[in-house]
Order: sequence, then C-alpha cells, then structure tokens
Amino acid sequence: MIDNVLLILAGILHGRDAQELIEKCHPLGMFDSIVTLPVATNIPDLYKLVLVDTPLASYFDDCMTINLDELNIELLRNTVYKAYLSDFLHLCKSLGGSTSCVMTELLNFDADRRAVNITINSLGTELSRDDRRQLFPEFGNLYPVGHRALVSCDEYDQVRSVLAENPAFTASPSLLNKLAAETAVEKLLNEEEVRRCRLTLEKNFQYAGFFAYMKLKEQELKNMMWIAECISQQQKDRLMDGLVQVNCASCT
Repeated sequence: MIDNVLLILAGILHGRDAQELIEKCHPLGMFDSIVTLPVATNIPDLYKLVLVDTPLASYFDDCMTINLDELNIELLRNTVYKAYLSDFLHLCKSLGGSTSCVMTELLNFDADRRAVNITINSLGTELSRDDRRQLFPEFGNLYPVGHRALVSCDEYDQVRSVLAENPAFTASPSLLNKLAAETAVEKLLNEEEVRRCRLTLEKNFQYAGFFAYMKLKEQELKNMMWIAECISQQQKDRLMDGLVQVNCASCT
C-alpha cells in the first residue's frame, strides 16, 4: 500500500496519467480510496481524502509538513517506512516465541540496511545531518551508537568503516571479508539479507519463514529488473555487479 501511494504521487509530479499509474500498482496494495489520490495536492489533503480510513493513516502523522514535490518524495517514503517498521516490530514482539526472536533479528537488520542506504543516498545532497538522523529507524543493531557515526559520514568509505567497526557486522565472517574486499555496501547488505532469510527457512515452529520467503522472492525480482536494465542500456558487462544469488551454496 505504501509503495502504491508513493508510486502514484511520484507519477503525478512527473505529469503521468493517473489511470495508467493505478494500473501499475501492486494488486496486494490496492484499496478503495486510492482512485481519489490524484486530487490530493498536499499531505493534509492526502490524509483526509485518501488515507484516513486505511491502515496507513497513522504512518503519515509525522509527514504533514512535507511538501509534495519531486525532491521530497524520498523523504516522505523514508519517514513512512520508519513508522511502518517500528509498528511491524511491535507486532512481531507481541507474538512471542520463536517468531518474535527470529523476526526481531530480521527487522533489526532491515532497519540497519535502511539507515545505511539513507546515509549513502544523502551523501553530497542538501539533506542536513539532523534530517538524516530523523529518517533512521529507532531500533536495530546500529542503534544508537552506529546511527551517530552514520550521521557524521561525509564519504562512502566512512560508511564502510562504520559497518566494519560494529560488532553486529564483524560477527559475520563472510560479511567482514566482503567489507575488507571493498564489495559495494548495498550489494553486500543484500547478500547478507539473503543469507539470513535462507537460514530462517530452516527454522521450525515460527511464522518468520513466510516473511523470509517473500524477501527472497523480492530479491529474485530485483535481479530480473537489474538484468533487464543492463540489457536495455547495453551494459551486459555489468550484469554481475548488481546480481545477488538467491539459490547458491554460498548463501547458506
């Protein structure tokens, strides 16, 4: 639902046809009032006309002052996902048992990856350090010490150093080796997520396996999109740069 809303908002800002955008929305994220989304010109209107009766309403509480323009769409995305991840973590912990333990580990890593990606994508932009910090999920293995270090990063290699010095990442030999080998941070985090999800599928009597399976399928789709993009731009020599192997011995 979140991705569908942001897809339509971004498309409208680029002058795309609303009906065409709605047809491209994910069917699992459709809801009745989404057809009225194109009439919203600001976040308060979006809330009152579209989101107020949906599960997304509470996630937009901290977004009322964000202007709807091209530069702020990603700011809106990260703010909403921060609220969503916190809510999801609370739900998983309330389930108790193995599901709570396994999902907490997966969501902690997801929060770390989101904080790292926000940092990398904001390097060299007008986003202030304080604004960067406010976008970070307020949990995870990097929280809070690692977050303070990420906020201070001005260069890509500094981000790599933050991960290499954090116990949660140095505890994984494969991840530590890839950091030392200067593998792209984004790719190695995706590979680490695949490894964790495959391990989750081997655990019994918990619901986290469904989440892990979905994540693995999402990575397969990302691989397909990367291959298609390389072919369309005639960059076949870069195919392996962005591919993350999902079914391989090295992932286990």
